[in-house]
Amino acid sequence: MNKSIAFAFMFFFCNIASHAHAALISGVIEAAPESTDVSWGPSEQFSTHWSVAWFNSAGWFYGTDYQDDFGATFDLVVLNGVSDISNITDASLYSYTSDAVFAAIGDTILMRNSNGYYGAWIINNIFGFVDFDSPHLGYLDAEWYFLSDGSADFSIVATVNESSSFLLLVLGLMLLGYRRA
Repeated sequence: MNKSIAFAFMFFFCNIASHAHAALISGVIEAAPESTDVSWGPSEQFSTHWSVAWFNSAGWFYGTDYQDDFGATFDLVVLNGVSDISNITDASLYSYTSDAVFAAIGDTILMRNSNGYYGAWIINNIFGFVDFDSPHLGYLDAEWYFLSDGSADFSIVATVNESSSFLLLVLGLMLLGYRRA
């Protein structure tokens, strides 16, 4: 295979993977105390408030009706038992509420802000202890996702992974072909 064609091919697939990944930003929330605002998103520019509902299993998450109380900036919807956001191809189809929502470990909370941008939290763990002298009765671990381009399609998570895997396969095959030539 001609070297210039091989490099053009590699550049093409690298470019596809990087553009697909540009719209989705993700991170981790670790041990976020309840009854506080949790900063998240790019440069931690978003804030969401939560509190314990059931010790070590579930919590309340507050929508824009609580903006004056907690500074909430998102309307919310809970997807019970959904922990793979790559299956969400259009987050705009869900019925969001500005009220508080109940979510448990293993649930996904979709969030829509006033500018129409979408985010998601996958609740990995809610843990703590009953210590009424402590200001916090529980803590939250979650993964967060934010679509920075204003789209509503979280399936890009799968697209990025598949593009990267395909790129590695192609690079490996090209390396084998180059070594034999």
